[in-house]
Parts: sequence; structure tokens; C-alpha cells
Amino acid sequence: MKTAKPWSKTTEPLSYDQIYRYFEQALEECLESINEFENDYYQGITSSLTHAPKIQSSKRSVSVNA
Repeated sequence: MKTAKPWSKTTEPLSYDQIYRYFEQALEECLESINEFENDYYQGITSSLTHAPKIQSSKRSVSVNA
């Protein structure tokens, strides 16, 4: 089986295999972008959690009458 070459924007694809490979490549590129965005997003969240100022609350003892 010979390998199909991607088609140009001015010609029609010659086989379903060309279409499949084109979409497979496009989806792989989308997946890579999504993974990069997710990594950047979650790294930003974790860095803000580790550097977040600690909230101090005044604690007082509460007596419980039994």
C-alpha cells in the first residue's frame, strides 16, 4: 500500500485515507494545544495555592454546658 500524500487546498482528496490522516493530524495538534493550556492553568493554580497568604482567624474557647 502506498502512502497517501496530503492534498493541497486547491485539489480534492483522492481517498478516504487522506481525509482520515488530515483529521487525525488536526486532532493531534488540538490535543497538544489543550494539554499545554491545561498544564499552564493547573500550574498557575498550584503555584497560587502554595504562595497564598495564610488567613489568620481568632480562635476562642467555647464552653459547653452539659
